[in-house]
Amino acid sequence: LAEQAQRQLEKGGKFEDLNQISRPTELIRSYNTLYSQARIDALDALENIREMSDAEDLKSKLLFSVVVLAFRHAQIQAKDIRNKIKQILQLSNDKSSITIEETIEKYLRSTILKYDVGKVAVEVENQLWATLYDYPALKNCHELLKYINSACRTAYV
Repeated sequence: LAEQAQRQLEKGGKFEDLNQISRPTELIRSYNTLYSQARIDALDALENIREMSDAEDLKSKLLFSVVVLAFRHAQIQAKDIRNKIKQILQLSNDKSSITIEETIEKYLRSTILKYDVGKVAVEVENQLWATLYDYPALKNCHELLKYINSACRTAYV
C-alpha cells in the first residue's frame, strides 16, 4: 500500500508530498505576491486606460480571468508535454513503461521553474483580446502583460 501511495504521489496524483514541505508554502507565497503586488500594479495601470477608468467590475473580472485562463492553459500545456513524451517513447501500460512515466513526472515537477511560459501567456492574451475586442488599448498595457506572465508562471508552480 505504501509503495502504491508513493507511485501515485510521484505520478502527480491527489496526494500531497509532505516531504516537500516548502511546496505549499511556495505556492501560497507565489499567489500572494501575484494578488498583492502584480494585481495592484495591473489595476493601477488599467485605471490609466480611459475606457477602463470607471469600469471597476470589469477590471476585477479581467484580472481574475487572467488567473483562471493561465491555470487552464498551463494544465493543457503540461498535459500536452506529457502526451508528446509518451508518444515519442511509445509507452504502454507495462511495468517498465509505468516506471519511466513516474520518472518523467518526477523530472517535470523538479524542473517546473525552467519552463517557458511564453506559449501559455500568448494563449491567455489571445483569448482576452478576442473577448475584450472593444478595449484595444489593453494590448499595450505593460503592467497587464506583466501580470499575465506572472499569472502564467504562478500557474506552473
